[in-house]
Amino acid sequence: MTFNYIIVRDIDGRSYSLPFTITVNELMRQIQKKIGIPIDKQTLIYAGLEISTYKCYDKKLDKIGISSGSTINITTKMIGG
Repeated sequence: MTFNYIIVRDIDGRSYSLPFTITVNELMRQIQKKIGIPIDKQTLIYAGLEISTYKCYDKKLDKIGISSGSTINITTKMIGG
């Protein structure tokens, strides 16, 4: 079965469906628009690993190993610690 979307789950457990064929940059913009987390405060997690946004910023999700229908978790960056 082929999906044309991914699921983004926020820290409160809410899920959002977003287009699959977008880049990491576009995904982060969509998250800012839908959830309200500024791009510079986002941390994306896939399969238990942080997506390295500075290396993957302009790459499409499938080019960095994320399959359609997958779930990406989003958290906010912490200051200090």
